Amino acid sequence: MTFEDYLKQPSHLALSSGFFGFYSHAAVSAALWEVGYRPTSISGASAGALIGCLLACGLSNETIATRLMTLQRSDFWRPGVGLGLLKSDGFKDTLRQLVPQRTFEETKIPFSVSVYSAKTRTTQVINSGDLIDGVFASCAIPLLFQPQAVRGDLLWDGGIKDRPGVAGVPENGNLLYLHIPSKSPWRRHVPLPERQRTTRLSVHGLPRSGPTKLALGSVIYQRAYRAVLAQMSRPYESVLNIDAETR
Repeated sequence: MTFEDYLKQPSHLALSSGFFGFYSHAAVSAALWEVGYRPTSISGASAGALIGCLLACGLSNETIATRLMTLQRSDFWRPGVGLGLLKSDGFKDTLRQLVPQRTFEETKIPFSVSVYSAKTRTTQVINSGDLIDGVFASCAIPLLFQPQAVRGDLLWDGGIKDRPGVAGVPENGNLLYLHIPSKSPWRRHVPLPERQRTTRLSVHGLPRSGPTKLALGSVIYQRAYRAVLAQMSRPYESVLNIDAETR
C-alpha cells in the first residue's frame, strides 16, 4: 500500500502547534487535498488551529496559499497594553476576512481546537460557539499575544500542554497527525499521540519562519509541498519523516 492508498481511507486529521509553522501545515494539507484526501474531522493547536480552521471552513488550497504569501506583519502586529505584546484585533480581523463562518457549528468539516486554561492549568477543547475567538485563543502565544477572556478565564495557546493538538480528536478511527518538528532544544522530544492507528507525518529541513521572517513563507511552502507530493507513490509507513532539503 502506498501513502496515497492510505489517504483513501477515512481518518481524522490533527495539526500540531509550532510557532509560525502554518506555512508548512498549509503546504502539506495542499498536497493531501490534491490527491483527494478529506478528513472526517479536524483538530489543531496554535498554528495547527489556524490552518485547521481554513480547511474546515472549505477554503481552497489556492486561496489559503495566496493569503499566506501576502501576509504582512501589520496584519496582526497591533501592540497594546495587557498580558501580552499584541492585541487580538489584527489577528481576528484577518481571519474574519478569510472565512465566512462565525461559529464552530457552521464549519463544513467538524472542527475543534485545543486551548490552555489559566484558571485550571489544563488543556480544554473548544468545538462550539465563536469560531474566531476559539481559534485566536488557541494561537495566543504567551507574552506575544494577549489571552482570550472567556467567562472569567484566560485562554492561551493550545500548544502549551497539547502540542500535537489532539485533545479534540474522536477516540474511534484512524488519525493522521501532522507534526511540526521543533528546533528549540527544550521542545525536541515531544511525546507522540498515545492512541492506536496513528500515522505521523513530519517534514524536516525547512527554514524557520517568524514575525520578522514572513518572506520565507513561499520557500517553506514550495519545499514542503513538493516533498509530500513525492511521498505519495512510496510505501506507506506509520511514521513518515520526510526530508525537504533534497527536494
